[in-house]
Amino acid sequence: MFSRGQTSVEYLVLSSFLLLVAGILFIYSFNSVTDATVFVNARSSVELLGNAADNVSALGNNSQKIVDIELPEGVNDFNVIGKEIILNVLSGENTRTFWYETKTDLTPAGFSTEKGFHRFKLIFSDGNILVSEVS
Repeated sequence: MFSRGQTSVEYLVLSSFLLLVAGILFIYSFNSVTDATVFVNARSSVELLGNAADNVSALGNNSQKIVDIELPEGVNDFNVIGKEIILNVLSGENTRTFWYETKTDLTPAGFSTEKGFHRFKLIFSDGNILVSEVS
C-alpha cells in the first residue's frame, strides 16, 4: 500500500508534467497565431494597394487615389515592378512573399518597410500607374 507522502509526490509530479505540456502547447499556439496575424495583415495590405491601382486605372487618365495601409512587423522588402506589387515578410522562422498582379503597368519603385501605417498616392497617366509614398 502507498503511503500518503508517496501519493502526494506522485500527484505533484503528474501535475508538473501536465503543466509543462500545457505550457509548451500554449507557446506553440501563441507563435502560430502571431505568424498568422502578421501574414493576414501583409496580404490585406498588398490586396488593398492592388485594388486601389486597379480602380485608378479603371477611372481613366489623370485619375488619382490615396490609400492608407498598415504594414506588419518583419517586412524586409516592399516594391512594385511591372504589374506586380511584392511584399516579403519574415515572422518567426517563416518567410512569405505576397504579391498582387494589377491590370496596368506600375512605375518601378521601392518603399519603406517600417512597421505601421503608410499613405500611398496612386496616379494613372498614359497607361501607367505611378505609386508614391506620401509622408
